[in-house]
Amino acid sequence: MAPPSLAAFDPVFYLLHSYVDLLWEIFRGLQKRKGIDPTTDYPLNNTEIPPGQRYNDSSGFGALLNRHGLSNVFTDNIYKYERPPTCTRERPDCGSEFIHCDVNGPEPRCVSASIFDPRPLFLPSGLPMNGGSGIRHTRSVRNASRADRSWKNLLDHATEVKCQASNVNEQYGNTFTIDGKSDKSLWAYIPVQVIYTDRQDSGNASTPVHEICKRSNDGSLPVRVFVESNGLNYDGMYKHISHFRKNVGTDAELAYVGVRKPTNDVTSDVVLSAYDNCGRVCQPYCLDASGKSRKCPGAIRLSKHAPLMYWPDAGAATGALWVKNDYGLPVLAESQVFVRFVCDASVSFWPW
Repeated sequence: MAPPSLAAFDPVFYLLHSYVDLLWEIFRGLQKRKGIDPTTDYPLNNTEIPPGQRYNDSSGFGALLNRHGLSNVFTDNIYKYERPPTCTRERPDCGSEFIHCDVNGPEPRCVSASIFDPRPLFLPSGLPMNGGSGIRHTRSVRNASRADRSWKNLLDHATEVKCQASNVNEQYGNTFTIDGKSDKSLWAYIPVQVIYTDRQDSGNASTPVHEICKRSNDGSLPVRVFVESNGLNYDGMYKHISHFRKNVGTDAELAYVGVRKPTNDVTSDVVLSAYDNCGRVCQPYCLDASGKSRKCPGAIRLSKHAPLMYWPDAGAATGALWVKNDYGLPVLAESQVFVRFVCDASVSFWPW
């Protein structure tokens, strides 16, 4: 489920949140049965609740407050949940081929089905076929069971599947597609500074190193940092790969990341994220009004109003970022780099 900028691209994201919301609605229904109003059943003592979690604090979603999450308006007017399927020993049917009735526990319950499960067969009247339990036995006297054969087929196939030799990110190619249209003229570029620091050899033996990093980096390959832009008010993604030597201490590289070019009428809302080939998430920093870089979520808004934070192509960005000093030496215009990522190889936080 991390980084947050990518979570919603996974269908499991919606399944998980829908299920959690279903459990929440079941809990609210139980409260109502006991005479409790779930819209006001919330501690109102502001002195004991941390800021941000109080009844009337902002939820972080537009103008919605925390108390709006307790409202009945959603399930009364927008959506309703079907009752979760149930089954009994007398009728072990959950009403779907994708769910079966598990009767092994003290109380029968509907659980996800498997291709190896015996399938219940019922007559139109709802009674089990042949007057039996309703469970179709797939075992044959002369042949192995269908489940056994299916399992063997899967094992045989698994021996033919080979692991991908390289990270899937290495094979990624930018399509320059925005809202279904592939057109490079729709894109603009913003400079992003990627700072990689590796303190693994600092003598701190307690610094945790995830096993995946030990496997993926044997010292001969560079560390790769993937910088992404994902549109919030447009459908489009861009990826840049920065390379760093291992055990280098601290190093930095400029990345030119593509985003949708804003128009006179429409801004471009985009979230920037970065992570290395071990899966460690980098911390974004954004330039504030005083010209200092501070920690930020990585979400930015581009408009055609000054100060412009983008250039029409990477070449123009390079020309604007590198200026000559009094001695004719090219130097980086730090004030033109609005976003930075710090990728720390010694972090102990892992998104999974």
